[in-house]
Amino acid sequence: MILSDLTDSQKMRIISLPYRAGLYVSASDQSGGDAASENEIRALENLIYGFSDGVFGSELVQDVMAETIKHKHLWKDWKKDIEAVPDECRDALLILSGHVDHKERGAYARRVLALGEAVALAFREDISSQAGFGRFKAYLRYLKMVRKARAKKLPARNFEDFLSISSDEHRALIALSSALNVDYI
Repeated sequence: MILSDLTDSQKMRIISLPYRAGLYVSASDQSGGDAASENEIRALENLIYGFSDGVFGSELVQDVMAETIKHKHLWKDWKKDIEAVPDECRDALLILSGHVDHKERGAYARRVLALGEAVALAFREDISSQAGFGRFKAYLRYLKMVRKARAKKLPARNFEDFLSISSDEHRALIALSSALNVDYI
């Protein structure tokens, strides 16, 4: 198992990042208030539990998610210094580069980003984009995203899901995807 080859601090970086990335996206947009934050945290926790049970073709991802669950008693501590998450993503990939192949690193990075995106989809905070001219502007941004996805031969989310991701959450997801070196549309 790869995690046993890491130092304690490296292991903590790798196993805390899935939870911290979700928190990073949640903290990026406070417009929904406490209700949104609670929904997003609950979604994050449920997803981590779900991902720990799933089979994803990546032993590393399964081990990381299982260890993230085992360390649930630390989740409250993992909420500190959340703005450092993009740097932690780069650090995690650097740590993993010495222990796993590109495919495993990519699976880990995609899973971390997927958790962040799922948190963003958990609660629709961007009320302004749901009516009138705001919705029209959002639709134009959506069309741009669809064109970008098609150009990269990636699937595009539907318009309702697009509306669930606020501008602040979108910026946070772009920061994560850049740090993780994973495409995000």
